[in-house]
Amino acid sequence: MTLKWRIYYGISSMQRLPFYENPPIHFAFNASREDFIVREISSHTWSQSGSYLILELERTNLSTWEVAQELQDALGLSASQVSYAGLKDKQATSTQYFAVPLRVAKAVEKFTHPHMRILSTARHNEKLSLGDIAANSFDLTLHYVKPIDAPRIESMVQILRQQGFANYFGYQRFGVQGGNFEQAKAAAHDEEHVEDTKLHRLLVSAYQSELFNRWLAKRVILSRGAAESMTNAPLTLLEGDVLYNYTTQKWENVTDVTTMRKALKEQKVAITGLLAGAKAWRAKGAAGAIEAQFDDDVVMAKGDRRIAWVYPKKVRTHYDADKETMQLSFELPKSVYATVFLEAIAGRDLTPKPREKRS
Repeated sequence: MTLKWRIYYGISSMQRLPFYENPPIHFAFNASREDFIVREISSHTWSQSGSYLILELERTNLSTWEVAQELQDALGLSASQVSYAGLKDKQATSTQYFAVPLRVAKAVEKFTHPHMRILSTARHNEKLSLGDIAANSFDLTLHYVKPIDAPRIESMVQILRQQGFANYFGYQRFGVQGGNFEQAKAAAHDEEHVEDTKLHRLLVSAYQSELFNRWLAKRVILSRGAAESMTNAPLTLLEGDVLYNYTTQKWENVTDVTTMRKALKEQKVAITGLLAGAKAWRAKGAAGAIEAQFDDDVVMAKGDRRIAWVYPKKVRTHYDADKETMQLSFELPKSVYATVFLEAIAGRDLTPKPREKRS
């Protein structure tokens, strides 16, 4: 059987359980170019020398892959010659970085496109790789915010700024229509033939992401009401957890919960969850027993780990009572979904409903 694109969509069980059980807050958010603006913050300082040209590019109505394809076609490049650091939502107005060979600099100067524009260029000594991002900056507009709900949003935003929120994969990872989890699992096990290599990677990634979400929801349930949830480290730390050390940039298994709990509260380390794969670092002990329920060592992937709890930075809000809109600006670490932050604020699932097919 050959899997088609539609199989990718909708595999998530939507188990993005909020940690804070606040009453739902109602507002509307549309992931449109006017209401959803995101800017990459690069982890690089451009060398201003070398054989690569860095493009700071603003685009709308195009996915990152589509932008890369447009650059390939316009500049006469192969897929391997156009690199980028992150993937951005197609519906948003996004500013992100691309790298191309320096030899096409003249062609870049003449490049025009109705849905993208090059804001600046710089030379660099290496191409970009996925993950070469320090953070992402967001400017969002919430609609239909009633005067009674505006202070509730502002209060919740401050709680999340101080206490953080669960770093689920957002609904964009899974889509909102069709498909099923078992078929994605079969693709991840290499039991189904997928002709399109990009689709195969998406399916494997989506399957890993769903397992991670289920694990994180389990840890959220176990942590609710725990004494340490009243501090700024809400997830309960367990013996054997795999922590990411921000100083050494390495993983380490917890052997002394008491000592590491202090480092966790000070945000020197972070609890991580498994992205299943053969070479991924596994949790041990009590944490490992829980993680094993959401592991899959048959997944045809290297595997990795993902930080489970994150903190927004530089958070600002502005409420317009006349328009009933709330402007929300903030920074998030790389690979963190702005819509998951909104779900933590709202205390509810914000997955768009599938559009009905017209007859």
